[in-house]
Order: sequence, then C-alpha cells, then structure tokens
Amino acid sequence: MLRHTPTHGTAVLIKTIRALAHPLAPKPTGVRPKLRHLAGIKAVLFDVYGTLLISGAGEINSGTEANKTRAFMAAARAVGLDVVDTKTAALYVAALEQKISALRHNLRRDGIAYPEINIEQVWREVLTSWRNKRQRGHRLGRDYIRRLAIEYECRVNPVWPMPGLSDVLPRLKAAGLILGIVSNAQFFTPLTLAAFPGTGWTRGLFDKTLCAWSYRWKEAKPSSRMLKAIRHWLSRYHGITPSETLVVGNDMRKDILPASRLGCQTALFAGDARSLRWRRESQDCRGITPDLVLTRMIQLHTVIRRRPQAGSTSHV
Repeated sequence: MLRHTPTHGTAVLIKTIRALAHPLAPKPTGVRPKLRHLAGIKAVLFDVYGTLLISGAGEINSGTEANKTRAFMAAARAVGLDVVDTKTAALYVAALEQKISALRHNLRRDGIAYPEINIEQVWREVLTSWRNKRQRGHRLGRDYIRRLAIEYECRVNPVWPMPGLSDVLPRLKAAGLILGIVSNAQFFTPLTLAAFPGTGWTRGLFDKTLCAWSYRWKEAKPSSRMLKAIRHWLSRYHGITPSETLVVGNDMRKDILPASRLGCQTALFAGDARSLRWRRESQDCRGITPDLVLTRMIQLHTVIRRRPQAGSTSHV
C-alpha cells in the first residue's frame, strides 16, 4: 500500500512518472450513453486503465513489439544499462515476454485460471540472468529495477487522467460515498495515480483498504476473487451490500461480468475507443447488460446524486 508520505525512493519513481507523462485525450467511441438514477449507492469501485486513466496502449501489458523494443532502448539509456542496438533490446524484450509466459504457466498449473505476474519479479529475474552473461558490474537494487520498469512502462503504455476525474471524484467523496479500486495492476499503478493530482489518490479520496491490485493476488480479472474480498470488507466494516455498490470499468468481461454475478450495480465506461471492450464475441458476456453506460466521467455524479425524473432512462 502506498504511504501518504512517500519514501525517498518512491518519490523519485513518482517524479519519473510525471516527467515521462504527456497529455492524452480520449478517442471518441460513438456510443450513446445509457443513464438513469441509481438509488442507494454507497460505494463506488473503479477500474484504473481505461477508466480512471487514459491508456495509450488500450490496457496494461499492451503495446506492439516494435514499440516495446524502442521503449526498452530508451529506458535502458535512462538508467545506464548498456543496450547499444535494437537487436539487443529486442532480445531483452523477448526474454521479458518469455519469463511472463513461464510464470503465468506455473500459476495456471497451480490452479489459477487468470494468473497475474509480479512485473518487478520478472525484471529482476531477466536482469539477473542477463547480468550473469554480460552485465556483471551492474547493481540490481530494488530502486534500480523499479525505475527501469517504470521507464519502460511509461513509454509502452503512456497514461493520463481521464477528463472530468478531478471534478467528479471530490463530489462523490463529499456526498459520503466510499471510493475504492479493483484493478489489473502492477506496483507502479498506485504510484501512477499518485503522480497525477487529479486522481485524488494523494488527497485521500480513495479508501486504500478497499483497493485491490492484481499483482498482489497473483490473479487478474475477470476472476472475481479481488471483488469478492472488497465486497466482504464493505459488508463487514461499512455495512454496505452489493446492491449498494457500483462497479465502474471499461471492459464487459473483466469489469461488468464479475460485478454483475456478485450482485453489484455496474457502469460500463465507454469514454475512450482505445480501451472500450464490449466483448461481444465472449459467450460469458451474453445476457449481461450494464446498468449504466457512461461516455463522460462527470455523468457518474449526475446519475448517483440526482432524484428520479419522469422516464427512468435518459441520453445526454
């Protein structure tokens, strides 16, 4: 869990994320919103990539091979790693991908249907192996590995706060709603939220005990394991039921499906064409309909706070 006062190492990583970030705008989806008043909502749980944050690659762990090679070369230069040509960079990227596949295979063998790796572990193992071959003089401290991972990730998948976030989150919090996160994520995800004031992460808008990151669970959405845990904590410590919980995400299979099955209310965020996932080809998603379809984040405050009017559904 990210501390309210960052350590020196954490502060450097947050500063790195800020330095590598550049403004992004969502791409129009052409989707018509589906809005109606939701009564009795007491907690809102958000996805991160494609929902709270614009994701330049569309989602975490994405990007083309050519882009990954260029990103690795730039990241290596930033931390002083000796990578002199694209061929060497491509070998590093291939080693990263192979290690990720191997770790996921092992987790599946252990019975985890949707395995999630710890990217810090991946980088450490790949760099240690490579150091034994070519880079014996390099120190592989935790701060070094995390810095390299962030330098790479911010180039492969640039992110920026979703428009309207800095407006709607304080309103939801001021209205007494509890805010949490259920995200396919890595160690750098909460650091990235901390890098952008508009997310409200460092202002305490989110209850950090109600934030679940997939890398810590070794299991990713669409598994419902993280959401089940958050649902349990909401019930036990806040007396909030699933029907009083709204889950907001950009992916029908990873966000809306598990939330619907657990009895939560749901909002599909259709605000950016890069990351909107209808999953119409998925058998699991057939018959699943989100309670809301949002095309702008500010609509969330409107549908939760306003009183029902004549006609339960509106399009704005």
